[in-house]
Amino acid sequence: MTPARAILVFAILVVGVVGFNVYQALGSPRSDAQLIDEALERSLRDSKDGKPGSALDLLSKTFSVNQTELGYDRASIADFIRKAKPQIEVPERHTRVFGDEARVTSPVNLRMEPLGERAIPEVTMIFQREDDRVYGIFPARRWKLVDVRIPDQALAEFSGF
Repeated sequence: MTPARAILVFAILVVGVVGFNVYQALGSPRSDAQLIDEALERSLRDSKDGKPGSALDLLSKTFSVNQTELGYDRASIADFIRKAKPQIEVPERHTRVFGDEARVTSPVNLRMEPLGERAIPEVTMIFQREDDRVYGIFPARRWKLVDVRIPDQALAEFSGF
């Protein structure tokens, strides 16, 4: 392939990707609550299958639980998802958006090995808009999970993490 032809193919690919993203953004406007719900649902579904990609995409680099960083890196979280295949149900989502912050409150049912099943009556997931990249190239603002608030009693049951 000649250099001119390679540049042309690359330019067509870039225009196609940008065009597709513009079409998605303008062609099907979704509310912030819908965007958060879709990302959360995709993350939960993939985690159940042991696929950490969408869960890692959803997590902020400053992710914490009860405002305390866990000290886990992304590779550890990915390894945990691959091995434990956590089945997390968030059945009654109540999403409130306040500008660049959103809160999802719901009971959570969690099932994974070796901890078995747990039901947590109320969990609050805090999301914020953060700078990100689409396909690792194009800048974008996306909703990221920055903190999960779990009652202290329920958190004590998970000390095996």
